[in-house]
Amino acid sequence: MANSEILKHSAIDPEAIEDKQFTASLLQEMVRTGLADQTFADFFQNQLLELLNSQLKKITNNKSSSVPVELADDLMDGIAYCIDTALKSLPTLEESAATLHSQSVQSLYELGTEQLDKHGKACVALLSRARATRLKTANQGYQLVLDVTFPDFIRSWKTNPFPHDFEVITEYPLAVEPAESGIAGVHKRLSALALENRFCARYPQETVESLLGGYADAHRVTAADAYINLFTLCLQNLLLNKLLGRDGLLLTEDERTRLEQKLRPLSPCQRAELIRYTAELFLKESALEYPKLEDYIRRAALDFANLLNSAGGTLVELSVITPAARSLVHTDGERLEDDAFALVAEEVMLAETAKEKVQILQSELRSLEDLTDLLASGSIFEDEFEQLYALFDPVTLAMLLSVSPVTLTGQTLTIQTDLEWQAALVSYLNQMDEQQKAEILSIYHSAVE
Repeated sequence: MANSEILKHSAIDPEAIEDKQFTASLLQEMVRTGLADQTFADFFQNQLLELLNSQLKKITNNKSSSVPVELADDLMDGIAYCIDTALKSLPTLEESAATLHSQSVQSLYELGTEQLDKHGKACVALLSRARATRLKTANQGYQLVLDVTFPDFIRSWKTNPFPHDFEVITEYPLAVEPAESGIAGVHKRLSALALENRFCARYPQETVESLLGGYADAHRVTAADAYINLFTLCLQNLLLNKLLGRDGLLLTEDERTRLEQKLRPLSPCQRAELIRYTAELFLKESALEYPKLEDYIRRAALDFANLLNSAGGTLVELSVITPAARSLVHTDGERLEDDAFALVAEEVMLAETAKEKVQILQSELRSLEDLTDLLASGSIFEDEFEQLYALFDPVTLAMLLSVSPVTLTGQTLTIQTDLEWQAALVSYLNQMDEQQKAEILSIYHSAVE
């Protein structure tokens, strides 16, 4: 049947086409609707087996008579992946069907590998761009995808003898997560990360880190371990600030309450339109002149509007409150009596949040000895130490460090201790931004000299 006839008489059901089995499900639909017959389907299957046999011979040096079933399955999956890529790239299912009917398996495979190779080469340049615009952040997931995960994906792609699909799982989420897998998925994610870097670079890095710190405090994790997208934190807080009639990223608790009072009474359509309008206002005022970034912001703003509607207009999980100034715990006064110390320890243990615990320490303790005894008392659980340290000021951290058996090599601290609070302190300090750590170490050196 001619290609034009296939296009004229198509009755392909889009619901029957599976993304991960694109070619196989398309062929089934072609047979079902009469666009192809079983003879063609058998012929196509024989061509697939011929291509598989050719690849097996290359791997086994022309001795493909006995190979593990797993190897044959893996190679066939790779062949299907390449052909799927070629056929998916066409504008319509009808054109995909026509191309499947008219082209040989070998030509479809080569077309798919050519397209995938272009993605692979583009990934190298995109990774370089994303690294060049890297944000200075304590978040380890963000740093890992740039330094380890994406480079490993690209390296594996280059070294594999035949193209293959793979799941793209990373330690850092994107604001708009692509559905694509394989090298095309890596390409999409690197493109998105480069756009996110471009947006976040518009704002002071200390402001971006302040948002990350606020998120970490609210979710009882460290900034290093927080599984959150920095672009999302910035954009959502930006849009909320625009609703208050101003620029900027930072919000207070009172301002969030005012915004909720404005958003809760609205209908879902009204909230969605308000967020859409606010995003468009920002794009107009900022004059980004970068269409890809503008479209990315629009998609992320739409996701924000949908989440906001799911939350009924509440903002606790969709905004970040600027962390309060770090607390100075007094370390130079008199010790508490035993009974008074026991009451403070019990109060700290019953407090539900790190912020509440630090407020008790700040108001009740007056000596470094009491502070260290309380940290070792069992009133603070192991996973809470780093949350507390994130709220301590540099002087308090330096004083705690001065009574810990630490060794300093360059800017890296090591410790041998049985006390959880001391081990957690060193771990927290080693994860800090170098500038912040340098400030604490300067105070520490002054204290121990």
